[in-house]
Amino acid sequence: MNQNVFLNIEKKLQHVSGYVIKQPSHVSYLTNVLFPYPENSPYSVALVAVPEKNEFVLIVPIDWLDVAKDQKWKNSIISYNLNQGSPDQAFCDAIITCLTNLKIDSENLAIDFPSWTVSEMKRLSAKMNHLKWQDCDELLWRNRMIKSDQEIHLLHQSAQIADRGMIGALNHVEGTTMSSYYYLSEFLERVRVHAIEFGTCGVGHLNISQGAAGKSKITPVQDFSFVSEDNLIRIDYTSQYQGYWNVCSRMLFVGKPDEESEKAFDENQSLITYAQSMLKSGIAIGDFCKRIKEKADLSGISLFDETCFGHGLGLSETEWPLITIDNPESFEKGMVIVLDIQTYGPKGVIIHSTETYAITDRGYRKLSDFKEWNHLYRIDGCRSNH
Repeated sequence: MNQNVFLNIEKKLQHVSGYVIKQPSHVSYLTNVLFPYPENSPYSVALVAVPEKNEFVLIVPIDWLDVAKDQKWKNSIISYNLNQGSPDQAFCDAIITCLTNLKIDSENLAIDFPSWTVSEMKRLSAKMNHLKWQDCDELLWRNRMIKSDQEIHLLHQSAQIADRGMIGALNHVEGTTMSSYYYLSEFLERVRVHAIEFGTCGVGHLNISQGAAGKSKITPVQDFSFVSEDNLIRIDYTSQYQGYWNVCSRMLFVGKPDEESEKAFDENQSLITYAQSMLKSGIAIGDFCKRIKEKADLSGISLFDETCFGHGLGLSETEWPLITIDNPESFEKGMVIVLDIQTYGPKGVIIHSTETYAITDRGYRKLSDFKEWNHLYRIDGCRSNH
């Protein structure tokens, strides 16, 4: 249980004696208990906490009761059954039962408001109308911005596994483009499978774009298109290791790259190199973004997005800080970010290759360090070891 977080929050809120937290990644952050794809599940989880009394209760659907126990959760658990009513009714009833058991009669409670539906809040307020609620969502996100050494270690592992998954898939496609047919859908599936083989605990977003289709951010494979020569390919995917996410985008070229494609990729890399030269604690994020845009303008490089160049990573795919041109805050030691500078290539395709960094007191530490991707990757041969 991450009790220091509660101490940090209590300094900002007034007379709060308990917490009811629903956002799954907040719950995992506070308890170190992970749940199976909770953001995409009809089930809800919550943490009810009264730190002064050392009371911490997980609210889980009965199907996930063993999930918490298997991860050595030693505090109380209340499970709910969907046969007790609709999912939100059963969930809220379990929370009301928990608050009643804890004998919270006339106290202020902190709650992460954006995670709750209107109907859930109405149900809680109707049954517990003596309670006063204060929003602690922003404070939780702010605490999560600064990662511990253990979190940085897990994010490092996540970044390495993501690139290993990409390389495993590339080993399958190399040598196939001249002598046999290889489907784009198969290529993308190999990325997912190899990421799992190398240790990822889950894959989120998956996308592959080839040639002119790369003008769009998302290009679902809807037919049996083949990997074909003389094309730029962009693969984007997200994956997580023990709950900690990575965002991985890589650019490839099938065959010998034409001069225009190589130039577009090198221009994108020049902006990444420039961004790295500024990346350190104390630099204002908005100024960081403005200088990248100014560099692009001076170099004649067209940006796909002129306002956003990445975001934080952690137990969610997107976390604070948001690396946007209107963000007045500064980078701080312990932040982990994915740098995502998107530019235009030939035929208007989107060029981008992401990198993950931990901010240090002296600059940064690159976490996506399994392989250097600073040259346009060519699929034009066959590896002897595969």
